[in-house]
Amino acid sequence: MIMSQPARNQPKALIFISMLYLSLILAANVVIYKTTLLGSHIISAGAYIIPVWFVVGDIIAEAYGYEASRKVIWSTALSIFIFSLICVL
Repeated sequence: MIMSQPARNQPKALIFISMLYLSLILAANVVIYKTTLLGSHIISAGAYIIPVWFVVGDIIAEAYGYEASRKVIWSTALSIFIFSLICVL
C-alpha cells in the first residue's frame, strides 16, 4: 500500500507564512528600542514579537521541512539587508 506524501509537497500556505515571518522580523527590528511597561517592569517592545517569530519559524520547519525553512531564512536575511540599506539612505 502506498502512503500519501505529507504536506511538504503542497506549499499552499508557505508564501503567507513566509510573509508573516518576514513581517515579524522587520517589526521586531523596528520596535526593539521602544519600551513598554508590564506592571512595574520596563520591557522592550520587541520582546512581545520575538516569541511569535520563533513559533512561526518552527511551524515552517515542521510543516514544510528544513529545506523550505532554510530558503525562507535566507530570503528573509536578504530582505532585511535590503530594508536596512533603504533605511540608511
